Amino acid sequence: MFPVNNNNNTPNESTSLHGIIVSEANAANAPNAPNAPNAPTKTCILLKYSKNNAYTQHCVTPLLYPQIRKFNGGIFGDNPENEFGNICTKYEFDSTCTENQLTVYDDTRNKYTCNVTLMKTGPVVDDAVSNHVINTIEVVNTIGVVSGEIAKHIQQPPPINSPGTIRMYVLPSQLNAAEYPSFEYPVKEVIKYRSDNTGGPRGQLAVNLGVAQFILDNAANSEHFDDAGIHPGINNIREMGSISGVTLHNGYLRINTTDARTGGTFKTQLENMTVMAVQNIPVYGGISADTITSYAKAERHLPKNIHFVDLAYASAVPSINSQYAEAHVSTDDIVQTICNLTLKGQYTASLRIALQRAADANKPVVVYWMLLGGLSFGNKRSDIQLAMLSAVRQFGTTSMSGTDFLTAHRVTVNAFVFDKNHDEMHAFGTQFTDEGPTGFTKYPFPRVTWAPGS
Repeated sequence: MFPVNNNNNTPNESTSLHGIIVSEANAANAPNAPNAPNAPTKTCILLKYSKNNAYTQHCVTPLLYPQIRKFNGGIFGDNPENEFGNICTKYEFDSTCTENQLTVYDDTRNKYTCNVTLMKTGPVVDDAVSNHVINTIEVVNTIGVVSGEIAKHIQQPPPINSPGTIRMYVLPSQLNAAEYPSFEYPVKEVIKYRSDNTGGPRGQLAVNLGVAQFILDNAANSEHFDDAGIHPGINNIREMGSISGVTLHNGYLRINTTDARTGGTFKTQLENMTVMAVQNIPVYGGISADTITSYAKAERHLPKNIHFVDLAYASAVPSINSQYAEAHVSTDDIVQTICNLTLKGQYTASLRIALQRAADANKPVVVYWMLLGGLSFGNKRSDIQLAMLSAVRQFGTTSMSGTDFLTAHRVTVNAFVFDKNHDEMHAFGTQFTDEGPTGFTKYPFPRVTWAPGS
């Protein structure tokens, strides 16, 4: 699946890691650079071990895995059999193209080409941030904070002063990139997302619906079988290999073990956990943000000027205190360890996607991290914040912070908080009046912005 020639310079916990962007030509001449037989034909990110100045390639031309089970689907908006009126969900996936091209259509059958990419978490090391109590000032000085409603934010045209900037939204989903309200009932049709008013489905409904239908048709779940009875499809823990007592059921990670070694095994394999993203999605043909919920009549979002965004589909693990705790038969410590590792891995992989995107497109990328695993999954706000901080610090060294490294490679990171959720706003340093959010508290937060469309 991934033609990666990783060397054996495995980092230990004291090794400081950071990424550097190099071209393929430069990579061939880098000190101790890996000589991959299937070298990528475009810019690649190399990960440098500062301990011995050795390089290992952790990202290659992102070939989508062979588990894709359905290469075309959905329905045109003008098809008389379309029970959803004129809403188009048609897509076609080119399995022969090394760029993993996904074609979607608008209401007049115009074509738009998106790229589907898959990224491994890559080597992850422990850092001090994982073991201390954080405060709001530390969080917002490391990453930016933007508040709003996700569908409206996606559908807003790009700012006039930065028309070339790529906007990448990291949406909460399950570990199969889809969004199911329960681990027992897979969703089959994108229009059913309208009954789930949380951020993940709203974000997917805000853009061309062919992308979400492609994911639903190809997500690994209990209803998708191949001839051998195996569940094919998108599965972000597949590359981690078999971990005793850890399984994926309809996108939800289930932990069924009391073996204390499980957390350590999961940690060892974390670098192989993946995140999928779809890039260059037209914000046209989705459902208007004001009519997404099922109690309103759906209106298509058909702006005069089409813009494009990237969506990454990340996930968390239900905590032992969540409404999905019945999925686990384990101890609190094991579940908590895997919850925290998953958050860290998913945020880290999303940053690698952003770095690769910035290098490939030669454009700045602004990342909007939604909060993974809160609300019904029961992950603590502080654990989510720790995972965000830790993901950024994966790219730091003794001479350069992770934030500075990302900035140097034209990647900006923001936590995206829902402006109607007082807990989220407060956790990231905002204050409220009776009329709603008024901005951030008067602490010296130089990287914090708050404005519609930020």
